[in-house]
Amino acid sequence: MLDLEFLVYVLDKFNKFNATFQNNKPLLHELQDYVSHLILDLSRSFMDGGYVNNFKSSLLTIDPRNNDKFLPMTSIHVGKGNLPTFIIAYIFLYCRL
Repeated sequence: MLDLEFLVYVLDKFNKFNATFQNNKPLLHELQDYVSHLILDLSRSFMDGGYVNNFKSSLLTIDPRNNDKFLPMTSIHVGKGNLPTFIIAYIFLYCRL
């Protein structure tokens, strides 16, 4: 049940991304910008924004396992609404990359 909140949050982002590219016109030229935005948005949900922003030009070098750059548990965004800290801790622990 707790994982569901996280999955709904992430799925919403991927559904919007997917819907954009199910268009009748070719959008391949926009793919890099959309993917970059998606990576930055998801990274900022649990990592320090300043750290993430330093890698805008080289997103593949963001280290999602760098514990020093994680936001405090009370600031991690994993869903719509304010989840109790113990739920965020659970999601963060069991849904890690």
